[in-house]
Order: sequence, then C-alpha cells, then structure tokens
Amino acid sequence: MNADITYRPLNARDPVRLEAAFAAIGWSKPRVQFERYLEAQEAGSRWIRIADLDGAPVGYVTVVWQSTDPVFREDGTPEIVDLNVLPPYRRLGIGTALVARAEAAVADVSDRVGLRVGLHPGYGGAQRLYARRGYIPDGRGAVYGDAVVPEGGTARFDDDLTLRLSRSLTGPPAESYLRDLRARVGSRLLMVPSVAVVAHDARGRLLMVRDRATGDWGLPAGAIELGESPIEAARRELREETGFDGSGWRLLGAVGGTDFRHAYPNGDRVEYQITVFSAAPHSVPGDGVRTGIAPSTVDAVPAFDADEIDRVRFFHRRDAPPLRLPYPEGMIWSARG
Repeated sequence: MNADITYRPLNARDPVRLEAAFAAIGWSKPRVQFERYLEAQEAGSRWIRIADLDGAPVGYVTVVWQSTDPVFREDGTPEIVDLNVLPPYRRLGIGTALVARAEAAVADVSDRVGLRVGLHPGYGGAQRLYARRGYIPDGRGAVYGDAVVPEGGTARFDDDLTLRLSRSLTGPPAESYLRDLRARVGSRLLMVPSVAVVAHDARGRLLMVRDRATGDWGLPAGAIELGESPIEAARRELREETGFDGSGWRLLGAVGGTDFRHAYPNGDRVEYQITVFSAAPHSVPGDGVRTGIAPSTVDAVPAFDADEIDRVRFFHRRDAPPLRLPYPEGMIWSARG
C-alpha cells in the first residue's frame, strides 16, 4: 500500500466522498452530517482531522469544545466524537494517529479530554486503542443516550449503549513518548532510539514476529520509552510482543543509519538506532498464555500483542523469512549460546 497518508482539516469536497465511501461498505453516513461538521469547523465549535490517502479520505476524527454530554459539559471537558476509519485501512495505525492529533489539539486548551465508546463487539478495536492510551471509565457505569443504566436495569445493546471515558493530558503520555511526539510533528522522518532481541531456543531456532499491518517478519523490537534503559526496554518488548521472558541477556552491538529507515503504512517515517541484545526465551509462570510452554517443543505460539503482531514463530536458519530490517547475519545467527 502507498504510505502517503496525511492528516488535514475537513474540506468542501469531503462530504460527498465520505458519504460514498461509507455507503460502499453499507454504512449510512449521509453527506449532510459532514456538511454540518464543516460548518461547525468553520465556526470554531468543532475540530476535525481527515486521514487522507493519495487525495481520498479514509478516516476522520472530530473534537467538540463544548460537549453535549452532561458530565463533560458540566466539567468543561472537550470530547472526542465520531472516530472512524474505513475497514480496509484499519490496523495500520491511522486510528491511533487521529486520536493522538485530537489529544494534542485539546491539550492546547484543556488538561483533560473525554469520549464515549460503544460496548458492543463492533467497538472492540476502539476499546483497545483507548485503554492503551490511558483512558479510564468515570465510575458511573454504562450510559444509554445520556442516562446511566441502573443496576438491574436493561438497555438495548446498540450504538447508544456506551461507557464514558477520560484521560489526563498532563505529565508523561500514557501510551508512549514516540506517539505523543508524532501528534506534534506529524509523519516527518524521526531518529528513534530502539532495541531488538535475538532470542534462540534450545534447538537454535530464532524467535520472530510478524507485523499485522505489513506482513513483514522481524525480531521482537521497539522504541525505548522515557525513563527506560535499553535492557529494560528489551525485556519489555520481548514480553509484550511474544509473551516470553528471557534469561542470559547479552549485549550484541548496535546498528543504524539509512539502511534502518522504515516507512509505516500510516505514513510515519523513522530511522532506527538499535541496541541489539540476545536472550534465551522461556515461559512466564502464571501468565495464562505462555504458562508451561517450553519454547523448544513448539514451532509457533498464539500472537500475544494481537493488535500489532499476528504471528509468533520459531525458525531454523534455513527456513527463516527475510527480516524487515537488514541486521548483520553474523549478529543474528551467531548469538546462540
């Protein structure tokens, strides 16, 4: 997929194109709704960002500065409303990028942002996204329309049954330094201090993960967060992406430069500076997912971070798919032991 995704305000051509795009998948999103959004944007009462792929809108998010929700209105909390990404473009980081930009806009005027998310399975992706970004329920329980559903009460399980969430926009970002930075600088090329883990089992097989969005195979890896040392980041990434812990940690070296540049499907561009460690993977007692798994006895295990990783597998050298980034062969295959 062409990764030339940009984020911009709603324009006069978008209502017709958005109506057609959603109609094509059987969703009713009438043009008049987006025309009203455009009027509100021009009046300054609603902030809007469109995710644009090669001139075509593929998603959007809006913020209302004065919420119609009674709790948010009383507190003066701006509300993120109507986040949508067309199904073919989901799991590419577009929803996260839109929410991050909305939060950055709200942070200029408020130290808190709110939203309401549906409870039925169609909102599963949004529920996971908001949890990762640090949104918490307000403690009032489920809401239908604007009314709290009482204990023992009933409500129709549709789009109007929601949970009210909010998060603070002060202090360190709840999700990650890099994503917060992206909200401020867009998709421009960034140098990213990162870590990667070369993990061989007792049979000499390499532990690899497959990126859900791109289908590329790689090492368990990721950016170093604020306050983390490289080894702390490596331990975290191994467990987050594979569900395994590691032992016998060793520093293998560092790689970087133009060969380690990468463009993500959502348009973000990075140049990684990677500290590479080796470790022996082993199961995590009592985690409910990897309990009792001896890595050398399996070829593949269930994906652990199902939002970003869709396969976790051990490979012999002769069978291993190409790595997404050009790590030195000697570093990867001589690290065992």
